[in-house]
Amino acid sequence: MESAKIGFFSRVKKAIFKFDEYEKFIKEPLKKAFSYFFKLVIIFSLVITISLVYILNNYTEKFLKVFKEEFPKFTISNNELDIEGKDEFTYYFEDLNFQVVMNKNETADIKTDYDNSLILLKNKMIIKFGNLSQNIYYQDGELNGITNENISQILGTQNKTILLVTLAMTMFVTNFMTYTIILLLDIFTLSILGLIINILIKTAFKFADLFKISIYAMTLPIILYLIYSVANILFGITIKYFDLAYNAISYIYLITVLLSMKSDIIKNMQELQAVLEEQKKVKEELKQEKQEEKERQKEKEEKDKKDGEDKDKAKSPQDPQPDNG
Repeated sequence: MESAKIGFFSRVKKAIFKFDEYEKFIKEPLKKAFSYFFKLVIIFSLVITISLVYILNNYTEKFLKVFKEEFPKFTISNNELDIEGKDEFTYYFEDLNFQVVMNKNETADIKTDYDNSLILLKNKMIIKFGNLSQNIYYQDGELNGITNENISQILGTQNKTILLVTLAMTMFVTNFMTYTIILLLDIFTLSILGLIINILIKTAFKFADLFKISIYAMTLPIILYLIYSVANILFGITIKYFDLAYNAISYIYLITVLLSMKSDIIKNMQELQAVLEEQKKVKEELKQEKQEEKERQKEKEEKDKKDGEDKDKAKSPQDPQPDNG
């Protein structure tokens, strides 16, 4: 199949710019659409993780100075946070526009005063940048045994790289799982909308076909979502109605593709009808020619018969003439 030869980035380009290629996409097995989707999510998660690690690395030096002077002693052991002499602690890094919140009794997410924050709760750590939120549970093992002293040692030496790599791996896995679920829900919702449009415009696409279309129709929204997320992490950029635009673009793509494919179906039906009409016309002409051929043959046979009779008469003896002398 020709579509099997299409590379990933060619698919991205076709999904965004070439609506006529969607007809090829829906002819493929569903697993190929899922393969495309998971590659998108892997790239998405990887770029988000790199952006988060980059910011954390830049914050390290400024954070370390204040951490040594202002923060209370605390430990993370046996999958729980303990703060010496306090139940909670909050500090805001004005230069970094970053807030740290610690609460040894709380297990659920808590509201902070700033978009960018690091939250240490009883059972987990939460990293927030704008609209993005990353949960890292102590029970996963990477953070157990953390204290003020070893944090200072890690952030002040080459061991910082090990910490960042460990955090990056944890973030990537968490991001991949989180965004897979979020984006699949968006695709499923888009597919349901496709069923409604399918009824309204009187086409006969199956749900599996609509799901494939929805996966590819989400390509541009996912890319824009990634760009916006990175801009939000690195520069604090926020767009008030981005979620609305994100959904609107996916809806527009779905509707455009379905209408385009319906138009192609109608065009193909018209072409088929024209071919059938032409075939009917040819059959009638052949039938007419056959009938004319029969008539010509019949006339020829009659003519030959008549000529034969005339020849027979010419060969027969003449009647005797009367003698008038």
